[in-house]
Amino acid sequence: MAAESPLSQLYNDFLPENGNRVWTPEIIEAMDILAQKIVMYNKRTLLLRSISSGEQERITESDQGVIFDYSGKELRHEIDQLSSELGNFEVGEKYKSIDVFGNHHDREIQNLRESGDESSFILDLAIESYWNIAGGLSASATDNFDLQPLYKVIARAATDHQTDRMCQDGETPYSFWKRRWTTVTPHGSEKVWIKTRKYYKGAKDFIFKFVSLDKLTEAEKYGDEGLMIQWSQTRFRLTDLLYKHGDQLMNVDNIVCFGLGALDWRRPKRFAQHLAAFTIRDTLQSIQAERGIDRKIPIIAQDPAYCPSCSEILEEQLGIRAVTDFEGFRAVTKNSFIVTVAPSAPVCQIIADLTMKDGGPAAMLCDKFCDDYLAQERDPESKDGYTCDEPTRNMVDYKARCEIEDFSECESVLGISHKELVDTYPTGAEYLKKWNVDGKTFFTSKTTEADEKDYKNCCVMWALEGNINFQESAVYIRSS
Repeated sequence: MAAESPLSQLYNDFLPENGNRVWTPEIIEAMDILAQKIVMYNKRTLLLRSISSGEQERITESDQGVIFDYSGKELRHEIDQLSSELGNFEVGEKYKSIDVFGNHHDREIQNLRESGDESSFILDLAIESYWNIAGGLSASATDNFDLQPLYKVIARAATDHQTDRMCQDGETPYSFWKRRWTTVTPHGSEKVWIKTRKYYKGAKDFIFKFVSLDKLTEAEKYGDEGLMIQWSQTRFRLTDLLYKHGDQLMNVDNIVCFGLGALDWRRPKRFAQHLAAFTIRDTLQSIQAERGIDRKIPIIAQDPAYCPSCSEILEEQLGIRAVTDFEGFRAVTKNSFIVTVAPSAPVCQIIADLTMKDGGPAAMLCDKFCDDYLAQERDPESKDGYTCDEPTRNMVDYKARCEIEDFSECESVLGISHKELVDTYPTGAEYLKKWNVDGKTFFTSKTTEADEKDYKNCCVMWALEGNINFQESAVYIRSS
């Protein structure tokens, strides 16, 4: 076994004994049990945070984006129930993890107090990629207690959504965004959800609000029209390619989404990615109905970041059922249409393994991946062409069975690929590092008029990049 080639070692020496895959239904079931415990633990943590900060006194205020509509007494009762269900799943206690050989190991839940304020941290389930798993192999791996586990419980800072519920705060834009996705021309009296800049105490911040269409500035009209055109083009392109491959998609009976993110009234792209799943469902139902198949296609969206408000909004607006455990992975079959965009877990690797014997899922809308499953081994520093879902042998085999449709928005929005953007236009932070020597003023005597022009051009390009819902994506449709 060649220690200098861990990925090759994984494929050639270890996986053949495990059915040529890492991820199995049994491992998913074990992770699902752990994920459900983590969901309960984090819910209890946020409830305790509400009580310690006095939030229970305002918990029922209608203008607060708070997840639980409970009184202080009800909060404490819920906390007691969660503690009972959690049992010994507590900081410092042990949980079971599995290695690539299927061996179980006891690992300790991280002490959050070592990471800072305990109420500011939650638990998460980190799932390792093939590359990281391979990195834990050695000639004596079977005897190595420190062998890389396939998953582990980690502590991380709670997001602003988890602490402040950014999906719901007074007026919300979700109905408006749905209309923007499905309507070509806005009504003249319509109110538009816009981002405006607000200055206070020398600092700048953004606020979001509804403004009548006739009250918009020219810049705000331009921004809203640009978003509407972009979303319409994306929807039309998605619908066209689904009809183009309708015969191959006749057996799709569910749509499963992964890692599309918690809803946030400041980030339209998260809702737009859910809207794509909504369009896939409605279009496929129409295609199948035209061919005599009367089928209601459910959509399951899996993301641990969803809160009850997210679930309610997605169900009400789009008919999507949001889950925070591993129900999504358990629902995947050869007849599934998968939607995942830049996930923080190796979703495509898991899907390819779970459906390997069936040739993969019916279709996937995901980040593009290359044909070389050993690419990262040859060039570990390069991440171009893949995210944490670097290609695996089963993913490459699946790709070979597919017809592929490009679904990237970069060319239409920016005029260049995302790689060209990264290579050509420094971010504002990179400019600051170059010019803001004293940390007080951006433009100094060292900067030139050309520097300022370049900086403004970069700001424009990266602002446009923020509106892109599908950076370097493709739709893979299984044809064999």
